Amino acid sequence: MGAADARGRVLERLRAARGPLTLEQIHHATRLGLLEVADAVERLRDQGLVAVEHEIDEVVRLTGDPAPGTDGPAAGTGGPGPGAGGARGAGSAGGPAA
Repeated sequence: MGAADARGRVLERLRAARGPLTLEQIHHATRLGLLEVADAVERLRDQGLVAVEHEIDEVVRLTGDPAPGTDGPAAGTGGPGPGAGGARGAGSAGGPAA
């Protein structure tokens, strides 16, 4: 199986789950090897499509949703970058933002 196919299967499974999954859950659901899952998640994280959180287990969460049938953002759109959530607290104290 190619790397792009593995990334597609991981994204498909995360979308179907409608919530975060552990690497182990993705491994069992996709029938990919653990190394294939880890490599796919790493590439998807580099593309800004998933985030990996370290709780008890590593949890993988979708961060962006590429066009159907692709494994990355549409050309020219890019993914969410650092600070994609916006500045917190800017102008929230009742006064104008600086």
